[in-house]
Amino acid sequence: MLNIKNDEDVMYVTSAAKKIMLFFDMDGTLNHFDTNATLEEVKSKGYMLNRIAIEKMVNLALVLKLQGFDVNILSAVYQNGYSEEEKNRWLDNHSLQGINRFFVPCGTDKGLVIKSLQRENPDKTLVLIDDYSPNLFSWEKAGGVGIKFYNGINGTNGTWANLGKFSLYKNESIQEMNKKIMWIANVYS
Repeated sequence: MLNIKNDEDVMYVTSAAKKIMLFFDMDGTLNHFDTNATLEEVKSKGYMLNRIAIEKMVNLALVLKLQGFDVNILSAVYQNGYSEEEKNRWLDNHSLQGINRFFVPCGTDKGLVIKSLQRENPDKTLVLIDDYSPNLFSWEKAGGVGIKFYNGINGTNGTWANLGKFSLYKNESIQEMNKKIMWIANVYS
């Protein structure tokens, strides 16, 4: 749930925000992914719906939306007849209604998604916030900007950090994360 304590939580909206499309991954970025779960459990009915939110990231998405950013969801789903529905319900249950959602089959290269989005939005910079480096590398190779979210269980190989790329950390405040995204928006606008 959005918990704005003071005016610093919602910084002044710049014209740069209007030129950015932000895409939040779900699993491991907006919600906790259970690394101990088996593939069978992850694919089971109810798994996606019952993920625990990473409240700070949900709040960040909501604050950025309030600031005028075009906030979107880009998440992979299993083709099992209920994964997408459960993810939609999860988003609604966490106050993320009214945010565009793009779902791709598990295993789909997220970099392929950016190409059609760029054709539809040629004047915007497309930014992906994700916890999985291969998604981010693919996104950047296709012309977008990647931001790695370090959730406490990923980032053990250093493939992203060693390149000095944009990152958000679970121990950062919403204000710190927001300032980074505002800086990126100003650089890429």
